[in-house]
Amino acid sequence: MQSVVLAVLCSNTMFTLQVLLSKGVEEGKILFLSLIAAPEGIHRICAAFPRVKVITSEIDEGIGADFQVIPGTQAHQCLSLDTL
Repeated sequence: MQSVVLAVLCSNTMFTLQVLLSKGVEEGKILFLSLIAAPEGIHRICAAFPRVKVITSEIDEGIGADFQVIPGTQAHQCLSLDTL
């Protein structure tokens, strides 16, 4: 079975992953693609769905108290999720 590739808005990600799982897609077969992600979003997805593969091209600094994205690029660094 081929991996499922997702390209959805962050606000829909958790719901979309739940729907895929409820339809019988194996968690380990899901590949979540994101052009830009915040560390908080990555942590949330990985905590809820540890077998989902997450790929992003850029990680912003984070999300501020007003829930706005704090821009910043770490694209030139090789990061482990353990360091975020």
